[in-house]
Amino acid sequence: MRKTASISSILACLSLAASATLARAEVVGVDIASHTDFGNGEAFGDAGAYELVTGRIRFAIDPANLRNRVIVDLDKAPRNAAGQVEFAADLAILKPKDAAKGNGTLLLDVVNRGNKTVLSGFNHAALDEVGDGFLMRRGFTIVWVGWEVDAPAR
Repeated sequence: MRKTASISSILACLSLAASATLARAEVVGVDIASHTDFGNGEAFGDAGAYELVTGRIRFAIDPANLRNRVIVDLDKAPRNAAGQVEFAADLAILKPKDAAKGNGTLLLDVVNRGNKTVLSGFNHAALDEVGDGFLMRRGFTIVWVGWEVDAPAR
């Protein structure tokens, strides 16, 4: 049950992040593909072991909303039964296995062309490596979403 509450909290944060952009989107679902131990199950200080949750996050936008007119050809996209346009993005969540050991802070990395930058920047890590564990030892939850919110208008 705790995992569900933790994932729900993360989704609520992502919904807020989506609404802060020029376009307006809402999270309509998440498809979890896997839960795996991170860093070979190593414990990171008081935060303990971490797990990596991967999947897809599904969004829907209203093509009639004025804020969404910045999206090129949105009016030509197929619509669901509610008249909204749905799309999906890759999702990865790195979190303490025991949510009570986390610090309650989510660090969102909006991935640019598949490059996850948070661990390399904060943990001095190479791609998909633990590095020095700086963020994990402090109990952060890290979320990567493959959604380009700042694509240039050209």
